[in-house]
Amino acid sequence: TQSTGSSGINAEYGEEKRKELEEAERKAEEAKRAMEEAEAELERRKEEEEEAALRKAQQARDEAKARWSKQWPRLQILRALNSVNQDVVAKAMEEARKAKEEEERLKKLEEEKARKAAHLKTLLKNAIASKNETKLEEAIKATVDTTFKTDIMDTDKELRNLHSKAQDELERLRKEREKKEKEEEEKRKEEERIKEQKRLAALAKLEEMKAALKRAISERDIAKLQKAIADVEENNLVQDVPDLHKQATELLERLQKIEKIKRNIQELKRPLIAELKSMSNPPADVHKAMIAAYILMGESLGKLKEWNNICILLNKTGKDSVKRRVQQLKVEDVSDEMASAAEDQMKGSTSDEVYEANQAASLFFDWAEMICFEKKHAGG
Repeated sequence: TQSTGSSGINAEYGEEKRKELEEAERKAEEAKRAMEEAEAELERRKEEEEEAALRKAQQARDEAKARWSKQWPRLQILRALNSVNQDVVAKAMEEARKAKEEEERLKKLEEEKARKAAHLKTLLKNAIASKNETKLEEAIKATVDTTFKTDIMDTDKELRNLHSKAQDELERLRKEREKKEKEEEEKRKEEERIKEQKRLAALAKLEEMKAALKRAISERDIAKLQKAIADVEENNLVQDVPDLHKQATELLERLQKIEKIKRNIQELKRPLIAELKSMSNPPADVHKAMIAAYILMGESLGKLKEWNNICILLNKTGKDSVKRRVQQLKVEDVSDEMASAAEDQMKGSTSDEVYEANQAASLFFDWAEMICFEKKHAGG
């Protein structure tokens, strides 16, 4: 600021001297021209030889010469002084130019700092509001990278406070996460410890559980199978009895499927049974499906070849009703010969094909198919 003020004073002073020199140049030029004109007039008067006019011309020439003599030294002095002042002015103007450039540079720098500060403030505010460690880390890093080797943090109090707040929030989130991770790890270890204790305790009962699995498989009892399998799984002992567990699980699935088919048969509506009995000459798939079912219930193949005999069996009630007989039949009640004969009847047919012909017959087909499969799987 001091340099700029000094340059301004020097510039004003230089301008004043420049104007003074121009005025002196003008007056000197006028004096020189008047002197030249007086010399010319004097020469002319000499030729005319008029004494009065000659004296007057000489006087005029002398006055012009005197005026010139007075103007010329002053002009020389001013020219010399102006030369010095021009150097001063030039120097002052150069200083002023540099000062202005520096002022503009500083202004642009401040504007750029303000823009960066505004961007960083928004970044930090959003990161703080997000409560996200990654976003906070990125915002803090961006702030440090941007403000490195600058005084933005020193001059912008709001930015400094936001940066500090972001660091505090990041530290809080880290501690909270670490605490949660520690608690989860402790919980996991405790669960593993309890699980292992339970397993060790169950190992003491392993033989007892193996026996329960074998007994449930042998008896083909759904409830016992469910309990034995659940005991093994809950005590984390599946890897200790893998084959038995697999055998029991697969048997349970098959028995449950048979029970589902049985329930569907029990829930057969009278109109569906009536539709089946009303057939005088049923499709081959329907007839064979019913033959297979009744063979498993103990009826002879010869008798069943007559559809009318099947209708008579379907008409029976009480303990001899088809629903009751299906419900009470157990796989172990079926002989290998019975299962083989039933399978022969079902060869070449599918459940879907039978269903298209008669819905009720398709359920008996599914039941007979499952009983035969189970008999074969059970090994007699």
